[in-house]
Amino acid sequence: MVEIPLGGPHGGPPPGAYPGDRSALTKRSGVRASPRVMAVTGSALSLVLGCLVVRFGLALSDARPYEGAATERSYIVVAVLAMIVWWGGSAISIVLAVRRRPGRADAVRHSIGVRSTCRARDMSWPRAVALRTDRLSLEPLAVEHASEMVAALASPTLYRYTGGHPPALDELEARYRRQVRGGPEDGRAGWSNWIVRPAVGGPAIGFVQATLTREGSDLVAELAWLITPSGQGRGLAGEAASAVASWLTSSGATRLRAHVHPEHEASARIAQRLGLAPTSTLVDGEIRWEAPSRS
Repeated sequence: MVEIPLGGPHGGPPPGAYPGDRSALTKRSGVRASPRVMAVTGSALSLVLGCLVVRFGLALSDARPYEGAATERSYIVVAVLAMIVWWGGSAISIVLAVRRRPGRADAVRHSIGVRSTCRARDMSWPRAVALRTDRLSLEPLAVEHASEMVAALASPTLYRYTGGHPPALDELEARYRRQVRGGPEDGRAGWSNWIVRPAVGGPAIGFVQATLTREGSDLVAELAWLITPSGQGRGLAGEAASAVASWLTSSGATRLRAHVHPEHEASARIAQRLGLAPTSTLVDGEIRWEAPSRS
């Protein structure tokens, strides 16, 4: 009986493994002058302009044949014009600076966005380690595994319930390069992947993968598995998945989860072996199976 992954087609991470783009609050913006700098700069420029008015006004007054009171009045006019230029320019600069200053609501939203992104990036996830059972050896995924996994994923029967097609080598290498990073760039999930082969050695016969997320106080591990047609019918998928589930639980996972196609009886039996039970939640045509929280 065909044992296929519970996640995306032909071995991709389960639903939700690739969260959406980061919030726009975390994107960098251009450098902007602060309101205080703008106000001081505008006031200084206004003062310089006022001084120029005085300088040229006095030069113009001295060049005219005024005498006595007329000359004094011209000096007063020049001084008043200079003060108007200085004060007016300073006032305009202050108004523009105040209008440019972000409001409290914007500052709060930015602060919340930055803090939430930092928390996501700082969150650590259990990383896959080598595991072993009586009959199987589970190796942490490496890009180099792609060359032998192309053959393991080549049978069209593996895609009966998930759709899709056998991946080409370059496609699988690109997928593994993403997965070995251990999670998406925003840090809101963790990816652990294992390649399964016989304990006595030989070519790879499948994989197990886990997508880790935080839901409140729970560390949720969503499992998926696959065994090639040649290795099916001997309980190998259940043995490999059980080894990973035990390791995840010992590493802090408080809730296990999987998604199983309603007609895929073999995967349903494996989910039961892991202690999962079907729920009423349907995701992309698959039933969510889940174990009670251990927290």
